[in-house]
Amino acid sequence: MRLEVKTVRFFSRKAFSAYENMAIDEALVIETLKQPDSGFIRFYQWQPYSLSFGIFQHPEKIISLPELEKAGIQAVRRSSGGKMVFHADEITFSVALPVKTIENKLTHLQHANFLDLFQALISPFIAALNKHGVPAEFSQTISRRDETVVHCYDAPAAHSIMASGKKLVGAAGIKKDHLFFIHGSMPFSKVLPYEGIFLKKLDSTLKSDVAYLSEYISRDELTLLETSIVEFFGNEFSLKIMPSDLSESELDAANQLARQKYSNLFWK
Repeated sequence: MRLEVKTVRFFSRKAFSAYENMAIDEALVIETLKQPDSGFIRFYQWQPYSLSFGIFQHPEKIISLPELEKAGIQAVRRSSGGKMVFHADEITFSVALPVKTIENKLTHLQHANFLDLFQALISPFIAALNKHGVPAEFSQTISRRDETVVHCYDAPAAHSIMASGKKLVGAAGIKKDHLFFIHGSMPFSKVLPYEGIFLKKLDSTLKSDVAYLSEYISRDELTLLETSIVEFFGNEFSLKIMPSDLSESELDAANQLARQKYSNLFWK
């Protein structure tokens, strides 16, 4: 029997610390795994500005922790793969649905692989961006693992969303039990990290060819864009979207994860 999710929780944009953001995402995944017929979509921001690293990266080879602290920037290791992202003036998102729910929209494929699931789950973002005048489309680049690449926006992959030939949305996904989870970033304006935090001069990290939402829409339209993403998400997967807040148990779990896990950059 194929599982169809009917209701998904929606969390509107709020700002948290780097540790809290990653902890909240994990707490929501844990809670959602307990309910096989559920999912969520969440928007958030970072306060203060932060660097997030993929689980397979080595932050100690990339940044100076003392200089990072002086700059007032936090650093956190994500539970997902991918490369480093500097989170500043942006919209960050996370979405999760049961794999079977996504597969039900991929009936033309005999066997949906990881990339198929990834693109299907993130495709409502392209539709919403297009609606608001952003020429968004999936990258035509086939992802290849390159250990010399440090920064996410230096490595467009087949699931990356591009605009006018530049990377706009960087994202990473995890398939955990019956659930498929993605979190990613959509930068609004160009904000560069203090170069002194890096152990080496990383020109590409600071000068990547990145697309910014501000090139296409105003800041006042960001909430409308988020609303459109939620609407397309609901329509694509035949879902009822329910505005939600974190429950007391989710808040407790997130606070514990933030303290005991994500506040340690080397938790792996």
